[in-house]
Amino acid sequence: LLSLEGHPLLERIYAGVQHRGERGELTEALKAQLEGASDALWFVARRCCDAVESWVKGVRVEYCDCPSGEFWMGSEEGVGYNEEHPRNRVKISKPVLMGQTQITQALWEVVMGSNPSKFKGAQHPVEQVSWYDMAKFCNALSALDNFRPAYGVGSGDKPNVSLDFSANGYRLPTEAEWEYAAKAGTELKYAGSDNVDEVAWYTKTTNDKGTRPVATKKPNAWGLYDMSGNVWEWTLDEWHGSYSGAPSDGSVWGSIPTCRTRCDNGSARRG
Repeated sequence: LLSLEGHPLLERIYAGVQHRGERGELTEALKAQLEGASDALWFVARRCCDAVESWVKGVRVEYCDCPSGEFWMGSEEGVGYNEEHPRNRVKISKPVLMGQTQITQALWEVVMGSNPSKFKGAQHPVEQVSWYDMAKFCNALSALDNFRPAYGVGSGDKPNVSLDFSANGYRLPTEAEWEYAAKAGTELKYAGSDNVDEVAWYTKTTNDKGTRPVATKKPNAWGLYDMSGNVWEWTLDEWHGSYSGAPSDGSVWGSIPTCRTRCDNGSARRG
């Protein structure tokens, strides 16, 4: 996940990064209007594309724009799990770019030089990675893209970790940011549909035989794939047993590191 405010990714957009949809060329006049304004940068991303494309050692990575806004975090009474209650109104004040898919094994390998996954496949999501592994991955990817790493990571398997929100490098989304992106302005039962089979790989559709390649189901309204199903995803926040007391501004809730999924071998949406 990347903050759009004042980010050098603007230069990639200017340089003609491949865009989807009705893209067209940016004019010099439009560029002049966009300098230094986060709202304007958001406008560029929306106007030129729904996905911004980047390349990392020959592996394509796409990012979807998630606008600022408000949403109901959590599930209505009688729906979902106990820890998804009570519902809270949350405001996401800044737009962000979020990876369009879960992190693929192909991307993990070129960034980290290894592949710990049990269910192998270049376009399958990486799994068997810890929260700490994800912090290290985000920093390594930031370095490859010439961004300032967001994490301070100590040594060992479970190092001390700090986070610099002023850095322009990659990081995991907060729980609120993740849920906001998953809902994408809707109140559907799953991320992108009320029909789980349209948007998610799960035990029934995989015959309990592991993961499936990313982006093979329908995306949600903001172009994000597999926000329901395939693998668990790490977030930035400490896990809580309910949404009572969750921050109303979408900020990180509690200390880091920990994860929303409560599992030690998850996957993650590309920071």
